[in-house]
Amino acid sequence: MSALECSMRYDCLKLQSRDRKAPVFACMTCVDVIFCEHCYARHISGIGSNTESTEGPRDAKERRLIYVCSPKHEHVKVPPDGWRLNGDVVTIGGGDVSIKSWLEKLHI
Repeated sequence: MSALECSMRYDCLKLQSRDRKAPVFACMTCVDVIFCEHCYARHISGIGSNTESTEGPRDAKERRLIYVCSPKHEHVKVPPDGWRLNGDVVTIGGGDVSIKSWLEKLHI
């Protein structure tokens, strides 16, 4: 999966038209799971994927949804609101910091 591809790729209505500058929501528990804004809203509301399991009757009452991660997991918005990159300076939370200084604070 590419770094910015929605994890609901088989059920994402906006996959082909998504703006590459639009934020995504990354799961803090699952590895390599991100959602576009539209799919994230569906995911946390419990709508999930339209993909049905192969078990049981297929009527609406007994349909089982397959999730790529739990809607109860914590997700972070990337980039966060108020974030901006200008040359080698990042604005985070209203304050400017050089990328070098910011990376040093991350202990990478």
